[in-house]
Amino acid sequence: MSTLNLYIKPVINPVLTSFCTGLTGITQNLLNEKGKSINDAIKIFAGYTSDCRKIVSWGNYDKKFLYDAIIRNNIKENPWLDVLNMLLFKHVNLKEVMKLTCKMKPIDLQNAMKYFGINPTGKLHNALDDSLNTHKIYKKVMKKCKLK
Repeated sequence: MSTLNLYIKPVINPVLTSFCTGLTGITQNLLNEKGKSINDAIKIFAGYTSDCRKIVSWGNYDKKFLYDAIIRNNIKENPWLDVLNMLLFKHVNLKEVMKLTCKMKPIDLQNAMKYFGINPTGKLHNALDDSLNTHKIYKKVMKKCKLK
């Protein structure tokens, strides 16, 4: 597994609230210094994911965010279309897979880690840390299903 960590400068609400900073750990200074436009971030993301067999996330929030951005901006060119293709055909909603595999109601990421006895990495709601924790759950679910 490899990782990519990008910060996207918000356009609709460009100034972060204290709630958002408290939830994610992302500060306004961090966004101002390291943030990218969504178009630049999509180019980087599309290149990064071009060889991926699957993209795994906990739930559909990120998939929906990217899909809505494509529709809202009426984008019909690459690399956005490459990302749309990836979302439609390579995305795995691990929350749904776990629900079906473990025959349980959907649970949040934190409770899924507790279910499998996983010690969390980093801060909850930090995208990179959440993806690392999702990967740990993915390995447990695949082991339970005897899949790779």
